[in-house]
Amino acid sequence: MKTFLMMWILFIIILQFHQVLSSSSSNHLCPHQHRLILLKFKQMFVIDHKSTDESFCVDGYDNYILSYPKTVSWNESNTNCCSWDGVTCNDLTGDVIGIDLTCSQLSGTFHPNTTLFQLPLTSLNLSYNNFQKSHIPSSIGMLAPTLTHLNISTSNISGPIPSEIAHLSKLVVLRLSEVDYDPYGNVSTHSLRLEQHDFQNIISNLTQLEILDLRYINISSSIIPDFIVNLTSLTSLYFMGNIGLYGQVPDGVFNLPALQKLRIRYNDGLKGSFHNVNWNISGTTPPLKELRLSTISLSGGLPDSIGHLRSLNFLLFDDCNLSGSPPGSIGNLTQLIGLSLSYNNFTGLIPPSLSNLNKLNFLYLSENHFEGSIPVGLFGLPYLDDLRLDNNMLSGALPSIFFNNHSMLSFLDISNNSLSGPIPQSISNLTELRIFYLSYNHFEGSIPVGLFGLPYLDELSLHNNMLSGALPSIFFNNHSMLSYLSISMNNLSGPFPQSISSLTELDGIDLSFNNFDGPIPQFISNLTDLRLFYLNYNNFDGSIPQFISNLTELDEIDLSFNNFDGTLYLDTFSNTKQLRYIKLGNNGNLSVVDADGNFSTITFLDLSSCKLQNFPIKFLTTSKNLRLFDLSNTGVSGQIPEWIGDMSRMRTFRASNNKIKGEIPSSICNMKVLNLLDLSQNELEGPIHPCFGNFSTKLRVQDLRNNNLHGGIPEPYAEDNMLSVLALNGNGLQGPIPESLSLCKHLQVLDIGNNMINGTFPIWVDALPELEVLVLRSNKFHGFLDFSKTPSPFPRLRIFDISHNEFTGPLPSFYFNNFNAMKTVNQNRTNLTTFTNGYEVSVTMTMKGFDARIEGFILRSRTIIDLSSNKFEGAIPDVVGKLFGLTMLNISNNRLNGHIPVKLGNLVQLEHLDLSSNHLTGEIPQELTSLTFLEVLNLSCNGLEGHIPQGKQFNTFSNTSYMENVALCGPPLSRKCQGREIPIPSPNDDSENDDSDYAFMNGFTWQAVLMGYASGMIIGLGGGCLSFYTGRPKWFATMIDEEGYKIIKKYNRRVRRLSSNLRLH
Repeated sequence: MKTFLMMWILFIIILQFHQVLSSSSSNHLCPHQHRLILLKFKQMFVIDHKSTDESFCVDGYDNYILSYPKTVSWNESNTNCCSWDGVTCNDLTGDVIGIDLTCSQLSGTFHPNTTLFQLPLTSLNLSYNNFQKSHIPSSIGMLAPTLTHLNISTSNISGPIPSEIAHLSKLVVLRLSEVDYDPYGNVSTHSLRLEQHDFQNIISNLTQLEILDLRYINISSSIIPDFIVNLTSLTSLYFMGNIGLYGQVPDGVFNLPALQKLRIRYNDGLKGSFHNVNWNISGTTPPLKELRLSTISLSGGLPDSIGHLRSLNFLLFDDCNLSGSPPGSIGNLTQLIGLSLSYNNFTGLIPPSLSNLNKLNFLYLSENHFEGSIPVGLFGLPYLDDLRLDNNMLSGALPSIFFNNHSMLSFLDISNNSLSGPIPQSISNLTELRIFYLSYNHFEGSIPVGLFGLPYLDELSLHNNMLSGALPSIFFNNHSMLSYLSISMNNLSGPFPQSISSLTELDGIDLSFNNFDGPIPQFISNLTDLRLFYLNYNNFDGSIPQFISNLTELDEIDLSFNNFDGTLYLDTFSNTKQLRYIKLGNNGNLSVVDADGNFSTITFLDLSSCKLQNFPIKFLTTSKNLRLFDLSNTGVSGQIPEWIGDMSRMRTFRASNNKIKGEIPSSICNMKVLNLLDLSQNELEGPIHPCFGNFSTKLRVQDLRNNNLHGGIPEPYAEDNMLSVLALNGNGLQGPIPESLSLCKHLQVLDIGNNMINGTFPIWVDALPELEVLVLRSNKFHGFLDFSKTPSPFPRLRIFDISHNEFTGPLPSFYFNNFNAMKTVNQNRTNLTTFTNGYEVSVTMTMKGFDARIEGFILRSRTIIDLSSNKFEGAIPDVVGKLFGLTMLNISNNRLNGHIPVKLGNLVQLEHLDLSSNHLTGEIPQELTSLTFLEVLNLSCNGLEGHIPQGKQFNTFSNTSYMENVALCGPPLSRKCQGREIPIPSPNDDSENDDSDYAFMNGFTWQAVLMGYASGMIIGLGGGCLSFYTGRPKWFATMIDEEGYKIIKKYNRRVRRLSSNLRLH
């Protein structure tokens, strides 16, 4: 009874205490003044349902928060503001102490005189709204006595962060990050700015901080101060995308005792290292759960002590310049969910210990230098969903065991390695796989059938391997999820698989660079979602079907380099909604016919090397957005329409090798963004309009070669132009070279040969910093050359052709001494631009006695000096012997005298040497026999004497190389040398001990060689002189292409022999 009474009394006491509390709470509702402040704050904004792009916002803790307008509940009818959404009150006093309006769709200006900061707030969260570039009011400092949590991130605020923020000394959480994205997902602004002294004050004053988030703020010219290590309560630290932040990351940051999350990313001005970092120094497990560093420069590698961070869930070191081998101790981090070491310089093997990370969800090791095989254990990780090992140096095969027991993997990228062997059939066990990239490896054999049975496969890329065989129809029978398929650059063959028609979700298909054949099948019209369609570089034939017009979603189509024939009307492509890219080039039997239609979306049309009679006027009138238009080698005739200039967005216009007549329309000068203009090999006539010198500062190529143009070279050229190729060869242009070309600082090729240009040598041209090819041949230039005013002339010149002019005086020794690009034996010495739109830089030069067009590898790998057919006199200077990289030297048909310099034997890459038709005397230097690459030698028509050297390449030259030198003797000439033997170097004199030369000399004496040459001597003498003193037959030019092919095959062998030859000199 006594016990019951005591319990009853206790119950009465508790009940009364509860009533007191209830009475107290009812007597302390939201103060009237606080309610008015909140209502006034609400009036500054409107509700904008579009202010957030999604239904959710992600807060700083990676939590998803529902987006809805919280202030709708803020109204005068409800006098208790403590019940309003986002408002928190003190339970005892009723004072408003917390406001959380995150993701509340607010839009408007944050008034600088707001009374909001008069509230005794301990927490203020205004993140994820739109304050329309408002500034943070300085009156926020009024919250210093109470505020512990402040979050104004991602709310479209701008301007300087007020220094009063550093006075909020009780802050535990400070989030001021501000980021805005452009339509492509890139950070577009850094509108919020933190001055250097304010940044340091925040670090030094706010000593109670647990969370500091300053992402995407412009921290002006600041370093992270060393005293940040005093923030011993810090659990989360975020520096991301901060403009102005630079210097060393303090080592102590990595050892802050309470730190759980560290994100320092996208700050390329920051650097640091782990040299002095030891995560085992305290003997206890550090609390770090996230360590995310990217786009900062960290020297050295990762310390072995990283294995003591056993609480880590995420370890990301992307683009940090880390090197060495990752420590095997990473395998101790068994709590890891995500690991990324991409975009570094890691080397060695992938640590096998990574197979211990059984909780791993994603593993990124892309863009490193890992080598060896892929650890088998990686494919046994039970929760691994995303594995990226692309762009390394991994090798070996993929054993079937890799995929036997793994079904969770949905993303696998092992592209850009050196993996080989077949693709294992066990790949079919990856039943959850959605993305699979194996491109740029050495896989061979057929494609496993099971690969196309994966039920969720969405993207498959196998391009650039060595896969072969046909694609059986069964491949695609049960697979309708595939949206992208690339099997290009393999050795696959056969017809288009019929079963592809079942891939109704297909968005892109790339079969290019294979050996597929047959027609385009009818079922392609069923793939109505198709946007990308690439069949180029195959053997497809037949006509291009009209039913392609059913592919209304088509964005890009490339059918070039096939065997299509028949007739194609351009209106086939007029039904598409968004077609931009049409490439039909190099189908030589395909006739293209102009047609009416709406082509307003098309930006790229390539009809090169098809059949087209006239300009496609109907097409052009409705394709005003065209950026590339290629009609080269189509046989098109007529005139270029005057209104072509209305296509103001044109960047590339090619119509070369046709029968176009008339004048070049001046309206082309309206194409202000034109990048490439190629009208070469036509029948154009008249003058070049003066505007061609400066109508587009973006123009890089102007090629008008081989027409019937006359008048002068247009001027002036604009000062800020980008011109890199000016080719006017083969016209009837007159007058001087305009000096305004000196403004073309990007000029790489200047070819004005075969015109009637006159005047003295343009001395300003030697100051062009990028010039590699200069061709002035066959004009009317005259005068001396050796008077340059440039201290280092022609810094990059590799081809110098001023032949067939009237230049006089001595050879330009000063230029020879400064041709630095010709002094190296490096085949990669050229910086000549490679154009991606099919245009190939080329020049016409005299090669082996005949005019030929050189381009591609030949042009890029050769260094040439051709001063022939002028009136130069005096001796050949010794300085020519310093041009070790020279491949062709032609100074024939001049008035040179003296001896052949012994130092020409240093030109170890020389393939062509022509000193004919001069007044040279003395003996042929024995040193020339060391020129083991020499294929053409012409010393004819001089006054040389003595015996002809024997051995190596000299054993291959006929008597035409020495004709009209009456005092020369010895093989291959019939004239014997009297009174002395002709020295024949033994095979041992060859630094390479060339077995082929030795066998030749032992099997055939010079007498036998002489007998072989005798029958052709008369023809050789007559044909040789005719070649040097008259024009070169054009039908002979095609021979050079065959010779060029042989040269390419020999080139690598010669480079290997080169270093040995250099040591001899």
